[in-house]
Amino acid sequence: MINKGIMMNKRLERKDFNYSKVFDMAIESYREDTAKYLRQKKEYCLLQNNEFISCASVQKYNLFQESIKEKDEFETFKQKMVKLYNDKFSNKKYKVREYYDEIKLISPNNICPYCLKREVRNLDHFLPKTKYPSLSISDANLIPSCSDCNHDKLNSTKLYINYYFEEIDDVSFMKCYVDFGNEDINFRFELIKPPTWEDDKFNRLTNQFEDTDLLKFYAEQAKIEYFRKEKSFCRCVKNSSSYNERLKIELDDLIRDEEEVLGINSLEATLWRGLDESGTELFKYIRNKQKSGASGENCERK
Repeated sequence: MINKGIMMNKRLERKDFNYSKVFDMAIESYREDTAKYLRQKKEYCLLQNNEFISCASVQKYNLFQESIKEKDEFETFKQKMVKLYNDKFSNKKYKVREYYDEIKLISPNNICPYCLKREVRNLDHFLPKTKYPSLSISDANLIPSCSDCNHDKLNSTKLYINYYFEEIDDVSFMKCYVDFGNEDINFRFELIKPPTWEDDKFNRLTNQFEDTDLLKFYAEQAKIEYFRKEKSFCRCVKNSSSYNERLKIELDDLIRDEEEVLGINSLEATLWRGLDESGTELFKYIRNKQKSGASGENCERK
């Protein structure tokens, strides 16, 4: 159930766990040799975590690097830290899993912050744990995500938006275009760079949408959303002579509600704005369907 008091697509609120405590809990069930190795790396991981937060706070992700340069040493460290995440931190058998579950609950209404459509199922490493193993169990590097977005991002080496440190719903960055056919309607979504954004931020947003194929997904979902509302739209057109009489009021209400609940860049808000911008054409499209009887029950004019 959507909590209307919480807007989506805003910056996520980090739990800001005591990383030292989380680290200790994660390694406590290891054999002594592995636990000893990880204890020796603990201070390094804590320092790296703080450095990452400093870089992320100003969106200078390229400044963050692992300090372990010797190849064999890094490979050993990577193997241990990746296993720490896979075998302990995300494993339901261990108490440290409670931190994993708490991070999953950060996203309002349990909706994936990447697509704003599907439910959170996993945690995504903002910086991949195989390249930045010191952040493998850092809450600052773990973003709640749906299975689809997490899977698509696994195959990418590009940077996305970090929802803990960046606001992206303060300005519109997406537009919906409507194609009215004789008996069908289709939608196309496009990213538009806000004038106040730097190129790096928009490029990372573009990476996110391209790697997860979100624009195509939104176009498909938009048809579903539209047909869910078409009967209501048809009632507005039925006894009206123009778009502005009733249909515009209906769309204005939808836009306001979706922007308030899901954010101005949600699929739904963008869709309704696109239809509003094509309001006269929408009115004619529905009226023609009513006259031709091609609309079936949704727009049947009685």
